[in-house]
Amino acid sequence: MDNTSKIFASNRILGYVSNGVPLVTRYIKRRKENLVVTCVGKSFYTWGCNRFSLLSVSKQHTDDIICLAADTFLIFTSSGTQVEAWRRGVELIQTYRSSSNTAIHLLLPFGPHLIGVDESNTLTVWDIKTTDIYVELNLPSETFRVTAICHPNCYINKILLGSENGSLQLWNINTSKLIYTFVGWDSAVTVVKQAPALDVVGIGLRNGRIIIHNIKQDETLMTFMQDWGCVTSLSFRADGTPTMVSASSTGHIVIWHLEERRVVSQMQAHDASVTGLEFLPAEPLLVSSSIDNSLKLWIFDLTDGGARLLRIREGHHAPPNYIKYYDSSHVLSAGADGYLRAFNTVVEIANKNLGRALYRKSKKNSKRKQLMDEEMEEELFYSNSLPPVVRFASEKTREKEYDNIAAIHNGTPIISTWSFDKCKLGRYLFNKKYKIHAKFRQRMQSTDTVFKKVTATSICLTHCGNFILIGYSTGDVDKYNIQSGILRGSYGSPRAHEAAVTGVAVNNLNQLLITGSRDTKVKFWPFRRPEKPFLYQINLTDSVTFFTGHGESSILAVALDNFEVNIIDTDTHSVIRVLAQGHSSALTDITLSPDARWLVTASMDCTIKTWDIPSGKCLDTFEVDKPCTSITFCPTGGFLATTHVDCLGVRLWTNRSMFSYVPLANYETLRIRTDDDEIDILTKDLITLSTNDDSCPVSARWQNIFNIDVIRERNKAKEPPKVPQKAPFILPVIPSVNVEFDLSAINDEDHKSDQDLQSKLRNFTTFAKLLSKSAEDYGEAIDKIKTMSPSLVNFEIMSLAPDNGGSIELMVRFLDMIKVMMLSKKYFELSASYLGLFLKIHTSVVIDNLELVTVIKQVNDVHQRVWSNLENRLLYSISVSKFLRTV
Repeated sequence: MDNTSKIFASNRILGYVSNGVPLVTRYIKRRKENLVVTCVGKSFYTWGCNRFSLLSVSKQHTDDIICLAADTFLIFTSSGTQVEAWRRGVELIQTYRSSSNTAIHLLLPFGPHLIGVDESNTLTVWDIKTTDIYVELNLPSETFRVTAICHPNCYINKILLGSENGSLQLWNINTSKLIYTFVGWDSAVTVVKQAPALDVVGIGLRNGRIIIHNIKQDETLMTFMQDWGCVTSLSFRADGTPTMVSASSTGHIVIWHLEERRVVSQMQAHDASVTGLEFLPAEPLLVSSSIDNSLKLWIFDLTDGGARLLRIREGHHAPPNYIKYYDSSHVLSAGADGYLRAFNTVVEIANKNLGRALYRKSKKNSKRKQLMDEEMEEELFYSNSLPPVVRFASEKTREKEYDNIAAIHNGTPIISTWSFDKCKLGRYLFNKKYKIHAKFRQRMQSTDTVFKKVTATSICLTHCGNFILIGYSTGDVDKYNIQSGILRGSYGSPRAHEAAVTGVAVNNLNQLLITGSRDTKVKFWPFRRPEKPFLYQINLTDSVTFFTGHGESSILAVALDNFEVNIIDTDTHSVIRVLAQGHSSALTDITLSPDARWLVTASMDCTIKTWDIPSGKCLDTFEVDKPCTSITFCPTGGFLATTHVDCLGVRLWTNRSMFSYVPLANYETLRIRTDDDEIDILTKDLITLSTNDDSCPVSARWQNIFNIDVIRERNKAKEPPKVPQKAPFILPVIPSVNVEFDLSAINDEDHKSDQDLQSKLRNFTTFAKLLSKSAEDYGEAIDKIKTMSPSLVNFEIMSLAPDNGGSIELMVRFLDMIKVMMLSKKYFELSASYLGLFLKIHTSVVIDNLELVTVIKQVNDVHQRVWSNLENRLLYSISVSKFLRTV
């Protein structure tokens, strides 16, 4: 199977900001702007600090990026066993390799040189321009394993190395000599940072201690202790203020006043370990990055010397569970981190964070309607947050008036509402157990164990934006008004299904409610009368996994547990397509194209398939690195968005068919190329036209055959042609100055009778000679007539009659050739045109000859058999297309 897609091309990844690789900063004098470079797996992003906008995305590396470094001109990345230098963030300039051929985990630009330390504890110095190795030092891994590197200001040709055992060493890379060894502090050095003062560096240790040390005197000036554990990063303010910041592995940032030797403030800046921390030169601005996939800009303008958040770029810090396009430029995404976000596919600045569903204990005057049972209320009160959203539904119709997003929270019967316009959690939290409904109250008093743990399993918003339909694990289906939060009815008596309701959908006019369940049934209910029984029912071959409907048609895609997808027409209440034998593992999500012609399915078998709904055929299949968990089609049809296992971003794919021609089912796909020959595997149900054959440069000219007389009259010469020198037409002529006849083909022994002489002297055309040869497939004759112009074809067919130099036998052979062309199902329109012209010219001859009439009947039978198959397929396609247009 081909791993690449014919339809979709990888575009970019949305929602990626940073990972565990520390950020680096650069100042571009021409732009008068500081740039921040962050790593996102196999590529790196460049951000502008003026507006915190994404400026560029690098090309994909072969392996994940291990570390970053930058100087005034270039960005250096370590990936695999090599280091690459990039200009402008997108142009690869140089590639560097060490002799140890191991991964490089530390990089430091050093004037015209680049210093790297690899996993084998080898320090390598490259010349940046020539990529030659300048110096190579093999340091002992047992006693001094390098964990940090720094260049002290004004120390020419010298670097300071920190080790895992806590000691430091000062080296001269020009002479490759060790200058001095610092004893250390009995804890691994995690970071070494140059302070604004000369000869002074800040040293961060794994045990949380921070040492301000004078390396010239080997004297500790001051010591700090960070309460939050390991020091992951250090930075000093460079605008004259004696301030240092330190970061921890728990996401805290501590601000220290160096002169007063005290803590100014502490901030829970990130949700995970802070990996990068850097003050911008000569500005009270601090940039921080974290494993939580966020990049933040802090400004120090508070009166107590503290900082506040100025700008932020963030994504999910846990993999997204479910995504759906909200409009043509926003993708709604629910992550395992509990946040609901909207990623803009045009600019990163327009991304939205709708927040996290937090529990607030309800009060009498509270606008939020929260009805919980006591056990759940206590649990949520102490956790202060709801479980992550696993599925949601949205509708734009009423987004300016009230909440227009409803979400299911994992393992609970709670449904939360959200407002996309206001970017916040909505008014209501719907809970199953405390519905004020007599029928449900009666059910809750029963001893049925199915009600002991109730969870919401499916959800749908009506197209008018007024109602929420919720399906539960108990088989219940409830209808709420999203504006007032009031229950408007429950379907079924006593319940809608005997098993969990896994799919809920409503038709365009709010006339029918469609529900699917684990009991293998799909039911159609009157939407406005919940108390009424169901109207129709479809029994499927397996349990329903989930539904996906199309907002502008009556098509409903139903995923089953046996990996099949059934296409249901909600107007006719029937299954119109069964897409089987596609995936080998459970389906995770499906989506329909805007025109309802394609269905894209994703599965845990790491494949994504595109199906053509009218034909029920699979058009495209391609593999992805990790299983796809959710998939959605852009309303404009230009993009496809996917999420994957253990991936924090939303991957965007370009639909090639929107911008160029994509051959999805051409003749070449029906051939298998072998070592010896090309095997044609055209099935008996297919027909090809002459335009598929590149050897037929004039195949389109057959359309003018029936208008030859009109064309001749139009192209008639103004002057009559000159009459050539007369010669017997029955004798071949030798080209020469004098007229001579060619009688070399006639032997003396052939003069047995006048009949033999007449057959030898008959002047057949080249096509007639090929036609008269004994060949079953008439291959040479077919190839010859295909290359002829309409006028020449007309002449050849006229010459077949006995009165024009031909014979009855030649006419029979021509009809036999037409029959062979039709049986081969190749050049179908040519064979039909030739047959029509033959009958137009030789009708009287055919009627008077019994042999020709017999052959004509055989040709007619073949034509009817071949054409009826093609006609049925054409009429079927026309009827389906008309139906889709009317819907």
